[in-house]
Amino acid sequence: MFEGELSDAIPVVHASIGGCRIIGRMCVGNRHGLLVPNTTTDQELQHLRNSLPDSVKIQRVEEKLSALGNVISCNDYVALVHPDLDKVCAYVCVCAGGQ
Repeated sequence: MFEGELSDAIPVVHASIGGCRIIGRMCVGNRHGLLVPNTTTDQELQHLRNSLPDSVKIQRVEEKLSALGNVISCNDYVALVHPDLDKVCAYVCVCAGGQ
């Protein structure tokens, strides 16, 4: 029912991240980019690339805090990141949002 209400306005993509179907906790993104953890398989990454517009950059990041959706909150203009997040991952997060 939820999908039926949204599918006319927002594309719904069925996917998994590292075999997990709770992807909201595992990835984070905005209209510019999507960050996924290193547990994302090549097949899952390709499915996401095929399902999203080419303008959305998808980046797999090496991060010990792999539940990116729990440690990063962002929109198209700003990102709030957990203080224990790796500096490289935080930099990638900021760059993915800036255009």
